[in-house]
Amino acid sequence: MLLFSRILDFSRSAFSGKHEQRRSARYPVAPGFPLKATVNLLGTAQAAISKEAPGAGMSWGGAVADLSANGVSLRLPSASVTTRGERTLLVLALDDFALRIPCTVAHFRTLTAGTWCGLSLQFENDTQRQGYFQLLEAVVIGAGFAPASAPRARAGLQGERYRSESKAILTVWRDQAESRLHSLELTLGELTVRSESGPPKLTVHATGQVDAPPVTGPRHEEMIRFFRIVATNLSKKLPADLRARMQALANPPVIRPAR
Repeated sequence: MLLFSRILDFSRSAFSGKHEQRRSARYPVAPGFPLKATVNLLGTAQAAISKEAPGAGMSWGGAVADLSANGVSLRLPSASVTTRGERTLLVLALDDFALRIPCTVAHFRTLTAGTWCGLSLQFENDTQRQGYFQLLEAVVIGAGFAPASAPRARAGLQGERYRSESKAILTVWRDQAESRLHSLELTLGELTVRSESGPPKLTVHATGQVDAPPVTGPRHEEMIRFFRIVATNLSKKLPADLRARMQALANPPVIRPAR
């Protein structure tokens, strides 16, 4: 299953290039990352020689620590048990997206700070691999933003611009007098996510079409999902107030009805 069908749709040549580029790097994932991870473990030190099929053990929910082109590192509950070489099944879920990837335990360590499990991914087909690489690319984009040439100032507003992988652009507008955040735009190709001044809200628009009505339907849903992943794993090169604003937009507070 693909994470996105309308954005980050790599061609075969681009996909091969991304794999080679990401092959040796590990990308840390920040706390609060919206992706949920579950791994199925047999719960025995003899799991590596077990004839049980992957997925026959107990499912453990864990926090994603980092991602790479070929592996995932999880922080698991201290009660979990396995050993190097166990064949298992990793499930990565976000909203209605769920990616199931067979894998092998590469390492398993219990330390004072927690229990860590490294998994070597064993993709079964190109669709599975591409779905994972879409997730990885969104993480890399968020972590890779760096300052770029500023846009022209608007009336009463001063602009900032940041660029990252896959030609992603983050444009920020501040009040010239007080430097307070006014609005922001996250652009990926033909689509842009906007947050204007006022109540926290995200809308999706066709890139460059300022006065056009917002995009709705699947394209809106995919760009909001993309924003959530990017915003919860941002580069420390971005100003602290910008990171805080984007994280708040990615995780809006739940408003409960009055009793």
